[in-house]
Amino acid sequence: MSQNKSKAQRKFWLQVLAFALMMLPPIGLYFSVTLSVTWLTWVLMGLIAAGMFLTMRVT
Repeated sequence: MSQNKSKAQRKFWLQVLAFALMMLPPIGLYFSVTLSVTWLTWVLMGLIAAGMFLTMRVT
C-alpha cells in the first residue's frame, strides 16, 4: 500500500511540474517575442515542449 501511495504522489508531482512547464513560460514568451529576443523565445518554447512531452510520459 505504501508503495502505491508513493507512486501516486510521484505521478501527481510530475503532473504538477508538467502543468507548470506548459502554463508559466507563455508569460515570458509574449515579452520575448515582442522584444525580438530570439534565443529566449526558443528556450521558452523548449520548456513548453518539455512539459507536453512530460505529460505524455506520465499519463
